[in-house]
Amino acid sequence: MNNGPAKAYQVNQVSTVNGSKLILMMYDGAIRFINEAILKVGSQDVAGRGLYISKAQKIINELENSLDKNRGGQVAVNLEKAYQEMSRKLTEANISGDVSDLRVTLKMVNTLKGAWEKVINGSGSTNMSNSGSLRNEMNLSKTAANVAINA
Repeated sequence: MNNGPAKAYQVNQVSTVNGSKLILMMYDGAIRFINEAILKVGSQDVAGRGLYISKAQKIINELENSLDKNRGGQVAVNLEKAYQEMSRKLTEANISGDVSDLRVTLKMVNTLKGAWEKVINGSGSTNMSNSGSLRNEMNLSKTAANVAINA
């Protein structure tokens, strides 16, 4: 099967979207990969589990590495802690095969994605808006978003 056109579409989508949308795309990718890892645990596919956990970790690590702690203040510090906890849980799930660690991580990713959606749509909390808004807390490049495609 030729993945060329599909891959080209994904790359074009990433290269033409704004930073806020890129962040949501990254979260969507992590959610997709964690869900795949959960399925692989259920089917006892250890290699598949490892593959999808690794893909999710790449995205989480890129989100963490993209934080701008100088501009992001306490929000960036809190996001960093959350990303580190997610990465730890994913590592534990990969080692143990325990689906509960994957479910906890999935819940965390979904929660953060929901917070981003509220901020992007203008219904985020005043505290987030006053801290420069989450949109400005991360310095996420289009190259970083390619992790979601190529992870």
